[in-house]
Amino acid sequence: MAAVLAAATELLAESGPQHITVRRIAERAGVNHALAHRHFGTKEEIVRQALRAQADAVAEDLAGHVAGQEPDIAKVMAVFANYPTYWRSLAHVALYDPALAEQGAAPTTTLFVDLLRRTGDDQAPVSAAVTASLMLGWLAFGDFVVTAIGADRARTDRAVAAAVSALLGKR
Repeated sequence: MAAVLAAATELLAESGPQHITVRRIAERAGVNHALAHRHFGTKEEIVRQALRAQADAVAEDLAGHVAGQEPDIAKVMAVFANYPTYWRSLAHVALYDPALAEQGAAPTTTLFVDLLRRTGDDQAPVSAAVTASLMLGWLAFGDFVVTAIGADRARTDRAVAAAVSALLGKR
């Protein structure tokens, strides 16, 4: 079933939830459609589990960077950049069927709220939403923006990390 979840993630990143079916996911995974349907039930459940699996992978990768002390936001963003398929999948789901995104499933949610709680910010959920929007926007559209305007990628990555740090009160 891991192949089904991987196939679903790839297809989500390529075309979004509105253009995929259980049959198409099963074909990509190289498994029988009935088997995928029997194990997961619906396309929506496959999408939810695929997003959760990717979120868990990102969270596991992040664990060493955020445990205990104040994390280096540039390093956190570098870890996030290793998962472009996940961010594209998440962007498609957010745009076309946001109900499919399990609340709190994105590892960024936990990361931002935890960071903001350390600063004692009463508005942690709002601050987390603003910070997440900046980071997720950069992860989803950073390559496009850098290419479109001819910016230096490394310099812009550092500037975005500094902006995120400032939003988190980590100047």
